[in-house]
Amino acid sequence: LTVSDLLDPISGRWREELVHDTFSPEDAVRVLNTRVNFTHQDVVIWCFTRDGRYSSKSEAETWRGLNLTQAPPNHPAEPSSVPPLRWCRPPRNWLKCNVSASWGSHNRMGGAAWIVRDHGGLPLSHSRRAFSGRTSCIEAELQSLLWSIRALIDLRIK
Repeated sequence: LTVSDLLDPISGRWREELVHDTFSPEDAVRVLNTRVNFTHQDVVIWCFTRDGRYSSKSEAETWRGLNLTQAPPNHPAEPSSVPPLRWCRPPRNWLKCNVSASWGSHNRMGGAAWIVRDHGGLPLSHSRRAFSGRTSCIEAELQSLLWSIRALIDLRIK
């Protein structure tokens, strides 16, 4: 994601709805209050390294740090009475998008992911993100669905 993805190409202003859908409420306010400098080229920067370059090692260290600080207490899960479902391929010349969401009442954080596969089961595109400040599981689920639909529209996946 680059800054130009979040700007209206004609007016040069922030696409506010997209900014709010992409970032937490606190971060969205920061983004919308940031003035854009059109004299510099838009580049992707990985904020977890000094030089701004992505590395799988820095991503692993970031995730490891997040898991250590935010891991919920380990409680054994109760057995589920619902049998596990198996993924089914879509018909030939069709695509299938699976969306998943999660939500934690203790921190009001949610997460979402989607993946698009073809009739052969091959992944074509996918994404994941986190949401903060969600007040219920259903809100996190609906936010996840809305986010995934907008992403598919942006990617022109029908």
